[in-house]
Amino acid sequence: SPVRPTRSLSSEASDNDAAFLTIPPFASEVLRGMGQVLFCNSPLSGALIMGGLCVGDPCLAGLALVGSASATATAHAAGVDKGVIRDGLMGYNGALVGCAFSVFLPYTIELQALATVTGSAASAVLAQKLGGWTAPVPQWTLAFNIIALAAFALVQPFGEAQAEDVQQPEESGTEISVADWCGGLFSGVSQIFVVSNPLSGLLILGGIASISPLAA
Repeated sequence: SPVRPTRSLSSEASDNDAAFLTIPPFASEVLRGMGQVLFCNSPLSGALIMGGLCVGDPCLAGLALVGSASATATAHAAGVDKGVIRDGLMGYNGALVGCAFSVFLPYTIELQALATVTGSAASAVLAQKLGGWTAPVPQWTLAFNIIALAAFALVQPFGEAQAEDVQQPEESGTEISVADWCGGLFSGVSQIFVVSNPLSGLLILGGIASISPLAA
């Protein structure tokens, strides 16, 4: 029998998900896809992560959600195992595609959205194929990496950057304050999604903590 991929801190619905059990199954799958970027198989985790992204970059948050939805819908159309889809395992690569395209594709939001729908759909098909080829090792984010690097090779969003235009940070003898240190810590968490915002990072950590305080 085929190897069923796993990628989560918990494969069972937790008590914290009780408020989300009445939402439509597709919405739960899409939110779980958001959570699975950080191994959280929970719609509550996904919702908190989405909230964090909305605080830091609403457009990026929207494209991440579109990406997860597109990949999940494609997985349904392709006849992927329903348990795999239910756990969000077909959505997280699409969510990451949306994040990357929002930041790095030098186009209007409409074209970014179109690219996200297309790239995320392709990531679901690719993830299904890669899962069989890499088993028993999970394919993790390999599908996202392939889609994103292929798009960037085509578009070359960094081609016009010149080394001399990069400003070097000024040296400062000022010590880092506790507030700056904490801000940098939480912003570092948000950078997983290519967002730089300490409140975003705090909400993302809240999403992880909702399913596993130890992991957070």
